[in-house]
Amino acid sequence: MRQLKQTWTISRVDFHIVEGDLFEVPVSAIVNSEQTDFHLAGNLNTISGQIRHRYGATVQDELDFQTQRTILPVGTILSTR
Repeated sequence: MRQLKQTWTISRVDFHIVEGDLFEVPVSAIVNSEQTDFHLAGNLNTISGQIRHRYGATVQDELDFQTQRTILPVGTILSTR
């Protein structure tokens, strides 16, 4: 169950603060900004860990291919399926 907390619009983009499970909300993207090595965590209490747990090795494989397993500069953005 999710509960809407607040909504606002900036430059025609709608932002919503919702209490609930991020992975059960219809979204266009999930942003994970925990580290610059793009290695998904094993800790299920983090977004990174939940991505790994819920979507499996496929996402990590895509990240590894894009980064060649190197640390990238802060602010680097990668996209996965």
